[in-house]
Amino acid sequence: MQKYQKYLLPLSLSLILSFVTVIAALRSREQNGSMAASQRVIDVNEEPIADYVTPETKDGRERAKKQAKNGRFPKGRLDEALCSSEVIIYGGAWLDRLPAIPVTLSDSIVIGTVNGAQAYLSSDKTGLYSEFTFSVEEVLKNSSSRTPLSVGSTIAGEREGGRVRYPSGCIRRYKFHRQSVPRIGHRYLFFLRYTGQGEVPYILTAYELRAGRVFPLDGLDEANSKVGNILPQFATYENADENVFLNEVRNAIAQ
Repeated sequence: MQKYQKYLLPLSLSLILSFVTVIAALRSREQNGSMAASQRVIDVNEEPIADYVTPETKDGRERAKKQAKNGRFPKGRLDEALCSSEVIIYGGAWLDRLPAIPVTLSDSIVIGTVNGAQAYLSSDKTGLYSEFTFSVEEVLKNSSSRTPLSVGSTIAGEREGGRVRYPSGCIRRYKFHRQSVPRIGHRYLFFLRYTGQGEVPYILTAYELRAGRVFPLDGLDEANSKVGNILPQFATYENADENVFLNEVRNAIAQ
């Protein structure tokens, strides 16, 4: 027995060290997951805003652009109505069916940094949409001729919803369930799709690329932003490695 004692202490220390390492890794994973969810908690003040009462533009092209969008976004009651609620959330069941990497549904897929955001009311004040401009860092796919894409160019993408500021000073948010908006100064991978005859594509979904990690823009329930409360297809890429994720997207495009 004595001849084995000299091996017992190193072995015990090795087992203890392995146990401590595993526990630390599990705690780190849990903390990273929690951090990932908390990092995507929506900052309402960063959402684009439109004034309910604005002078009609004298630019005929801009008027035509707004009128063309009257039927593209959901119609609803956007008047102040005593501002009885701070947020109105529309159903977003279509997002449940959207693939996490919607390559085949996208006309363009680009990496870019958001440098501007503005919300707009349709000309008949029944629709609200937000437009985000971003500088292009990389073009992964472009099957549309509507907007030429090149590195360094600036393009725009749209999403339903935004904020409306009424004459009384009240501000109300309009959004789709589990759908968020890109933030100015942040870098994203955008999946874009053209609808109708518009010049500005719709943002199907996007992923924030930050510090070598990936954070889905969509899928999180704003009312309950726990780690597990995200649509499963997007949860797959929550806090994923950026290089691994981008390689998977490129491979999907190449198929």
